[in-house]
Amino acid sequence: MRWQAIVGLSFLLLMTGCQKLKVESTLKEPLTPGEVREIAIDPPSYEQRVTVSVTCKAPVSAYLITKDNWAKAQKILDKPKEKLPSDLALATRDGEGTFTFEGTIPAKTSYYLVFRNSSTKTTEVSYSVVGK
Repeated sequence: MRWQAIVGLSFLLLMTGCQKLKVESTLKEPLTPGEVREIAIDPPSYEQRVTVSVTCKAPVSAYLITKDNWAKAQKILDKPKEKLPSDLALATRDGEGTFTFEGTIPAKTSYYLVFRNSSTKTTEVSYSVVGK
């Protein structure tokens, strides 16, 4: 009976302490110049460090933005020449080719991975978000 309690407790600890996140995809439609597109990601049950990898053939800006900040951020991002203030994003990175960046997502906080095409070319965008 003691070993059953140990196995049960171990399983419970494993399930509560381990929230795996791995999202990989390609945007269904290429990102046109100046276009902004967001991908909703489920909130973590505890604070979680995520690594975002992006692959594109033209310059793209990528952001991690909380749901609470999304409306304000969207108004700014919809203006092609505007820069997003750092207090509206959990993490951000501009790049071309393949690039990565990290951010920390607060517990129980809904957030978006947001892309903005900052070039004059249409580009496909592939991405992955992996939680640690």
